[in-house]
Amino acid sequence: MSVLAIINTQNGSATKSGLEAASYAAGLAAQLGTDAVGIVAGSLSSADAIGTTGITRTLHHEGAVQDSGQWAKLAAAAAEAAGATHVVCGHDHFGRAVAPRVAVRMNAGLVAGVTHLPEGGTVRKNVFSGKAMADVAVTTDKAVYTVTPNAFGVATDGSTTALEAFSADLGAARETVTGFESASGDGQVPLPEA
Repeated sequence: MSVLAIINTQNGSATKSGLEAASYAAGLAAQLGTDAVGIVAGSLSSADAIGTTGITRTLHHEGAVQDSGQWAKLAAAAAEAAGATHVVCGHDHFGRAVAPRVAVRMNAGLVAGVTHLPEGGTVRKNVFSGKAMADVAVTTDKAVYTVTPNAFGVATDGSTTALEAFSADLGAARETVTGFESASGDGQVPLPEA
């Protein structure tokens, strides 16, 4: 049994949302008395930031994965390989596309936009545009969580992570990215982070 963090990367580094998911996964793993494992895809210049969040082992798929369906296959395969009963990812465009697919593949409950670690069998999330909170109970054996941006923060009290090569049959891509321009290329803060 372990907790898997799906860590998105950009330009060879883990994104802030990915590090928040890793921190949440490490906190959840500590609560459950198990290990936190991460999965990343594509180029990775350094895993140091991932290690400081508390992730003890990181599975690295060297090929670039842009398709959310392929990411779901990769994450589900990583969860199976790691024996993960809980999967965590950020509640950004990436996580909102991947998490539901992972939940279906794992036959797991999904709680989107969590803000706190589970307590007493329930997990807290924002509802009504953040004007109220709900405590949600997951009744399945497995659970997938997406972490609301800036709600949990990035932990820095971990040490290092063991990087392991990982591969899975992802099939052909069904989505194609024809162009991409970074939203923060001009130094401005992206709107979701404002």
